Amino acid sequence: METAAAGDLPLIIRLINVGLIIFLAWLIYRLSWRLAGLFLRFYEFSPSHLPAHLQHHTGEEGVSKLIARLIDWLPGEIIDIPPPHEQRRQTLQEIISSAISVIAFVLAGLAILGQFAPMSTIVTVTGLLISALAFAGRTVIADYLAGFGILFQDQFYVGEKIKVKAQLDIIEGTVEQVSLNATWLRSLTGEVYVIANGEMRWICNYSRGIYSAANITLKIAAADLQRTVPLLETLGQEAPAVFKEMHDPWQVISESGLLAEHVEITLAVRAHFGQAVHLRPKLLALIQARLAREGIELVS
Repeated sequence: METAAAGDLPLIIRLINVGLIIFLAWLIYRLSWRLAGLFLRFYEFSPSHLPAHLQHHTGEEGVSKLIARLIDWLPGEIIDIPPPHEQRRQTLQEIISSAISVIAFVLAGLAILGQFAPMSTIVTVTGLLISALAFAGRTVIADYLAGFGILFQDQFYVGEKIKVKAQLDIIEGTVEQVSLNATWLRSLTGEVYVIANGEMRWICNYSRGIYSAANITLKIAAADLQRTVPLLETLGQEAPAVFKEMHDPWQVISESGLLAEHVEITLAVRAHFGQAVHLRPKLLALIQARLAREGIELVS
């Protein structure tokens, strides 16, 4: 006996099915964050840990050794999968959660349509909708594709300080939230900018740097140049032991290369990332005290 098609069911049954479909989509939406976390737990699990887990839970050492031998045949990139950074993990979980919600409601819409129309009609309507969305929603699709690019290319994640060019504006701030279609950026003055992912033309990520520049410029009399340069070079070798914020000894350079009555000397200082603003006042005090002790005066 053939099963009755959806269109042959009584209206009350189809309405009940619609209600169940909507409830199921809503339930998946509510659980999307936990489902994304579960997916990431599988993603973070390294196959190299599998033999130890099996032996711990089953007590079978032979099975664990067999699994270990099989894992040895896998490429190294698969065996040891590095876990994502905690802030990047939050970003991944937010984007995966959004994707799960979108897929759930799209499938629910198709299932609801199937309660009132035959399969051929559903296929035709779906094709027309896809064509219409591809034409009318080009910017939205571009936003979602850019969101996937942010996810898989690891361009930035929650908590990082970035600067982006969105259309004609350049915005700098801290990433507070990332979804598939937009990024929430807290500016230095406190405002929150919601930027469509597809509008970002270039991105400068300050949080991925190795060091920060803390250059210092001094202006001295040309007559004191011969005494000042060796003094600053020696002081540059001593400073990293005094200030833990310094990345390495500074370099004494002349950016202009001009020799006149007064000469400008630049100390090319590299601080540990994010420590430049704290290091520079300390260096100014140290340099001023050492120059004063040697009788070398700064000029304005």
